[in-house]
Amino acid sequence: MNETDLILNCMSADTPKKKSQRTTKQIRHKSLQEWTGADFLKHINTQLSYYGLSLESTGARDSDIINRIYDNLVDRTDFRMSNMVLRDYLDWWIGSQAFKYRESGDSIYIHSFMKDYHLNKFVKEWKLKHSPVAEDDNYQP
Repeated sequence: MNETDLILNCMSADTPKKKSQRTTKQIRHKSLQEWTGADFLKHINTQLSYYGLSLESTGARDSDIINRIYDNLVDRTDFRMSNMVLRDYLDWWIGSQAFKYRESGDSIYIHSFMKDYHLNKFVKEWKLKHSPVAEDDNYQP
């Protein structure tokens, strides 16, 4: 059998059947209340990427540090703590501190988010923003 016969033989044969594609798991978007430490780490990396920065990972314990940040915020914000407050804190920190790391060229570690003065400053601003406003009876528009 020469090459021409081989080619003609292959052309006359039936085409091979395609393999059925595997079913892919649908990506389920979690609500903010279902987020875990790993989800918050992904959020931090996404937000830092907008500044051209990335979070230096210290290993599997990064999720534990997110949980410690959550616990520190619980102590400072009384009973109103939720995942939304934690995400607000992370966004606030990235918006107010990330440029300093970019200018200095320092690496950002998850421990950078745990500094007490950052937590206290955020909680002070957050409480002012979310505290009820007292009505003034003598107010005239």
